[in-house]
Amino acid sequence: MSKKIVISFLTIILLLTVGIYVYSYLLHSKEEANDTIKESDTELNNSVISSPYTVKENKYYTVYIKGENGSATSFVPLKLNPGFKNDSDYHITISLDDNGKITNGDKIIEIDHFTISNSNKEMIKKIAGTENYDEAVKEIEDRLIEIQKSAKIQ
Repeated sequence: MSKKIVISFLTIILLLTVGIYVYSYLLHSKEEANDTIKESDTELNNSVISSPYTVKENKYYTVYIKGENGSATSFVPLKLNPGFKNDSDYHITISLDDNGKITNGDKIIEIDHFTISNSNKEMIKKIAGTENYDEAVKEIEDRLIEIQKSAKIQ
């Protein structure tokens, strides 16, 4: 009978040890999963707070033309982009917010209704410099006329 008691006692200890180990493992896994979720939520919240829009920095200066009926088109002026290569990836993204405002306008010259404003001209002068300003404005004006005729955007 004492042999049965020892075997029963060892069996109970073994079962308790395995049970505690399994409980500890499951509890640790659950805590790890919660920590991962909290970290993901924190990263997501931080990215949303710091930048509500995904904005890609443009490599080239771009002219973005807005028409009256909500239509728009864009082009890359060569005088403002001396190293521009006409390849498949222009490295240009125009991001708009919910109100249609450009969110990444650091290298975008926004022209309304085919009219180059004074602020547009100032930006062109900063980019091209005073020595290349006239040629750059002429190139943009010519392209505006060409686009307006071919696309009939008003």
